[in-house]
Amino acid sequence: MFIPSSYTCPHCGTKTARQVHRVIETELEPFDVYKYVKYNPGYADRNVTLEDVAKVYDPDFICITHCLDCGKPVLWREGGIVWPVRKGMSPVEEMPGEAKEFFNEAQSILYLSPRAACVLLRLSLDKICDELGVEQGNLFNRIEKLNLSPRLNKLFHVCRKIGNEGAHGSIFDFSIANPEALELARASSAFINLLSAEIFTVEEALNHYASRIDEIKDLGKQ
Repeated sequence: MFIPSSYTCPHCGTKTARQVHRVIETELEPFDVYKYVKYNPGYADRNVTLEDVAKVYDPDFICITHCLDCGKPVLWREGGIVWPVRKGMSPVEEMPGEAKEFFNEAQSILYLSPRAACVLLRLSLDKICDELGVEQGNLFNRIEKLNLSPRLNKLFHVCRKIGNEGAHGSIFDFSIANPEALELARASSAFINLLSAEIFTVEEALNHYASRIDEIKDLGKQ
């Protein structure tokens, strides 16, 4: 458990070095404070201050850093950012409902855990396959059964591979300190939005105009 030496600021999105400032935990364990006072000399003739209590908690447990670029504070607890909780992008309107649920969940934790976000985005792909009527099974095979254009097929598989690496990979560094992890999660999100828009919007538009053309032809025959 540690605070990374650098991190991506959730306020402005830039990579910044850490500058740790101690904070006081609100729910203190009295025995921890007692131990600190008991084993540190100099308290016999004065009261314990809030600053003294704060020393009980190691900065790696709870602390504040501030961004060197925008100057705004970030609250850390047990090696992770707990405030602010920055969210990712919104799903396109055309994305199917169940796929959208996983997508939104991924966006809610994108800046807290890029790894978990990528896994959730992979589940969103599964739900898109469900919507397109592909039978359950291995996601690779399900994507191949969609008979998509080479471009959309590649988008699907790139998102699938990113999700697989998040779930099972041990090579790529998905830690919050690695800006590329966040970049991958953002890219996967953008790709799923793109393929959802193209598959469902274009299909809907094609069906509409195909139907309209048939109506016009029928009117011409009257």
